[in-house]
Amino acid sequence: MLKKIVGILSVLFCIVLLTVYNAREVNTKQLKIREETIPSEKIKDDQNGFLIAYFSDVCYGSYIDEEILQKAGSIIDSYAPDLIIFGGDLLDQSEMDVAPETVNMLKEFLSGLDAPFGKFAVMGDRDCNNEDILQEIYDASEFMLLRNESRMIGSDKDDLIVIAGIDPFVQEKPPYTQLLADDQHFSIVVTHYPDLFLELERCRFDLCLAGHSLGGQIYLPIINLFQREYGCQKYYHGRSKKDGHILDITNGIGRRKTDARLWADAEIVFYNLKSVHSGE
Repeated sequence: MLKKIVGILSVLFCIVLLTVYNAREVNTKQLKIREETIPSEKIKDDQNGFLIAYFSDVCYGSYIDEEILQKAGSIIDSYAPDLIIFGGDLLDQSEMDVAPETVNMLKEFLSGLDAPFGKFAVMGDRDCNNEDILQEIYDASEFMLLRNESRMIGSDKDDLIVIAGIDPFVQEKPPYTQLLADDQHFSIVVTHYPDLFLELERCRFDLCLAGHSLGGQIYLPIINLFQREYGCQKYYHGRSKKDGHILDITNGIGRRKTDARLWADAEIVFYNLKSVHSGE
């Protein structure tokens, strides 16, 4: 009996050891690619296959370095997306700690990304400590920072997609129903806080992109119920759907608080828009 107990404990110890090793030494060096197909009647036939690259939560600083950014840039470049969206939290530092070489490196990284229909970003909660620096970086790299505003994405001949960006927290809530009132075009709303999805119920949009939670970073479903940050207490991990609206939360690229990831791989997401007709 004693031998069985010792054997079971030894196996459990090995499992825990391997899990910790994987979380700290393997997953932290990986950057996964997630591909999603989004069908919609609002996508016209000539827009079929429109590709959107989405990444969030770089959290450059404590655990994320230039090597990871170069890998991310290579992945995005290899897919040649039509549109690029960044979901906030570029830095994981206070303003006084942002060195000029860091600013220049981030400008170079973002400038190296290319998309014919534009590059867009929203503010993250950590970004609000570095607004001037972030604006400088985005301006230099031709990213349009959307702050409670929307833009029509289109070609010379046709309007294609509406994209709206919402700040993670504001003193006065913007008029969401006015911001997202277009029911003719495929509409994307980007917000760093997933829980803002709750406030968009009466709005007209098709896809909501969010981040912030890092997918849990160390995703333990039961334990994570009691460790959720403000902004991702209701919606925390993965995809949700309500009243025809889709919310998709990316795990992000960076890490915070601890240099580990478990069951929430760092990722870049690519959305392929598919044209469908009524009745299909």
